[in-house]
Amino acid sequence: MKVCVGVSASNLPIFGRLYASLSYGDNEFGRTEVTDATANPIWTKMFVLDCDDEEEGNVTVRVLSKMDEREVGCGQFSVADIMAHKNSVVHTDLEDGGALFIYASHHVTHGSILKLDLRGVDLANLDDSALKKLFNDKSDPFYEVRNSSGNVVYTSEVIKRNLDPDWSVANINLQSLCDGNFDAPIELAFFDKNFGQSRDFIGSFKCTVNDLVVAAADFKSFLLSADEKEMGRILVLRAECDVFESAAKILNAAAAAKEHSHAERMIADSKFQEVEETQEKLETARLYAEARQKSLNVAAARLAEARRAVKEAKAASSAAANEFDAIKQSGLTGLLRFQFIGKKLKNVEMFPLFDKSDPFFIIQKQDGKEANGQIAWSHVFISNVLQNNLNPEWDVSEVAIGNICSDNLNETIRIVVFDWNESGRHTFIGLFETSISGIISAQESGEEMAVMDGKAENGRISVPYGEVVGFVDPELAEDNVKDLKEQAARAHYFALGAEHKVKVAKRKAEEAQNAVLLLEKNVEVAVEEAEVAKTISLSKTVSRRLQEMGLGS
Repeated sequence: MKVCVGVSASNLPIFGRLYASLSYGDNEFGRTEVTDATANPIWTKMFVLDCDDEEEGNVTVRVLSKMDEREVGCGQFSVADIMAHKNSVVHTDLEDGGALFIYASHHVTHGSILKLDLRGVDLANLDDSALKKLFNDKSDPFYEVRNSSGNVVYTSEVIKRNLDPDWSVANINLQSLCDGNFDAPIELAFFDKNFGQSRDFIGSFKCTVNDLVVAAADFKSFLLSADEKEMGRILVLRAECDVFESAAKILNAAAAAKEHSHAERMIADSKFQEVEETQEKLETARLYAEARQKSLNVAAARLAEARRAVKEAKAASSAAANEFDAIKQSGLTGLLRFQFIGKKLKNVEMFPLFDKSDPFFIIQKQDGKEANGQIAWSHVFISNVLQNNLNPEWDVSEVAIGNICSDNLNETIRIVVFDWNESGRHTFIGLFETSISGIISAQESGEEMAVMDGKAENGRISVPYGEVVGFVDPELAEDNVKDLKEQAARAHYFALGAEHKVKVAKRKAEEAQNAVLLLEKNVEVAVEEAEVAKTISLSKTVSRRLQEMGLGS
């Protein structure tokens, strides 16, 4: 026979992220999802156990901590005993504290319906041709649900021109969908509806019924993909089935019954005790209603914060994009500040015994290529001239980076050293090639750069000071744009989840307030019934006493 099994626990000795492993004999047949940090885990997943009708089989349930895989507690249950129980649920007290509950019933899925509510988020727009863009056209999405055999068991309605579609609730026959196996693989495929019967594939994802139920309970979403390309996300707003709901209600009721068993033993039969009980329930309901209202306020505040975060993230992303565009249009920004010192420069004067070179240097950048294929150079800076000096310490200079480089600080530049002549026919001393990065590196390492005339070294140049001021790296700016765009997307998804939480909190707050109104009415009725009972009792005792005294009744 096939048995549907679910588990929960309460008042465990540790507070943490927990899951349960279910075994029949020596074989594990199910493993729950991992809860958020709690000592009272209520697992959503349900499992189907195929066991022998005639065999007295036992189910072993182990509760484990996700953090260190430590066993928190373990219980063993007879399948026959569970199913023979009035509510199909039993519990056992754990050795180190807390209780473990297990539900088991005959697995019947005929007629069971999965209620599925999906919402798309930022679906890929397949209607992005130039003509359709002119008319601001968008995809017309719908989806199909396919069972493990690949058969379509449900097709949604088409949502016209919407990349964030909110489809109506789907009612899917559970037997057709998974043949009663909640862990059977299923597929949800999404399409863009075209004219006639044609359609374009947007993307799909594979999951199980258990995955959908857990995603709805934890406000999670699925990534929609096609050919390993992200095509949007699908939020599971609702995934409910009477099989899951029935088990959850019974398990919760069993846990609540155990928690309140002492209070139930103290309930008296008198009407006045009933009044007191109802008043206590009313007070509890009011506290619960207040708590629900506070939860609603917190959820609303978080939603407002999430929306603010979305706005700020989009603003930051837009600002970064504008800054990056400005960098691309205006070129590299910032200044190179530096000082060169020459060492033992060659004396190229005509009469070296009586005179020394008057050195100065120029900076050249690459300026394309000439007709003969040689690199074309153009000068962008000329230093000061130092008279009669073979070890010149030129002034600290600065050059706009954009005048030297077009893309990055590693572009080759050329330093040419001359001996100044009043006639303008300056004598060549030598040159070397470097880059802005090379100049900064030479300053940091103390490396000297050789001034070359062909293969002859005509001195050396050192860099005692060099720094880049106000430079914005285009690559880093582009990476920053991408990072901020991703942050904005994450903030958007979080805000969608927060919006759904507000709806849930609002519904729970309204339900709690309605419960208060109902209990207030129950208190009034209980008081009236108690007063009536008291009056009837008094009337009977008075009649009996009058008869005893011979005064009639």
